[in-house]
Amino acid sequence: MESGERTVTVVRTSSEGRVDQALIAVLVVLWAVVLLPGAIRARRRSTMNTVDGFEKAMDLLKPPVGRQVLSVKQAPQLSGLFPVVTEGGLPTGQARVSPVTARRRRNLLVLAGASGFTFLLGLLGGGAFWALCLVAAAALGSYVAWLRNLRLQRLRADEIVSELADLREARELAALSSGSSTARAVGD
Repeated sequence: MESGERTVTVVRTSSEGRVDQALIAVLVVLWAVVLLPGAIRARRRSTMNTVDGFEKAMDLLKPPVGRQVLSVKQAPQLSGLFPVVTEGGLPTGQARVSPVTARRRRNLLVLAGASGFTFLLGLLGGGAFWALCLVAAAALGSYVAWLRNLRLQRLRADEIVSELADLREARELAALSSGSSTARAVGD
């Protein structure tokens, strides 16, 4: 070694390596949570290409035995729910949640769990985990705001449908009452 040259050795502590490995593990888990449900759903949909899948889909479209007819005024109360029908065709009184609502609820729970998990990692590990916690919390907040906006849109649409149904009924009654008074005048 010549005089004036210095050798610098960089020593990495084991705790830094653990944080890097934990960060990679958390990112792998988050990607799996995001990507796996879509892949599983796509796999399930592929059964529609078979004859059996088509027959099952057509069976879902058949009206149940003893089907009840609902008026437009009852529709807003049943928004998002499907009546469960027994083999005899009578409703059981229980309601099944629509697949869209179930998927949204599951996504909300996954985001809440990810936020909680990253918060705990932030408490334990600090540093980059706090950034992950902020990202997860922002995603959760955005999703909740989007769900609230959808709910408000659905409520507005239900109000409009109800108003239109009332208007239609009023027009029908007006047409019936004007038709019956004309018939009496002609018959007299």
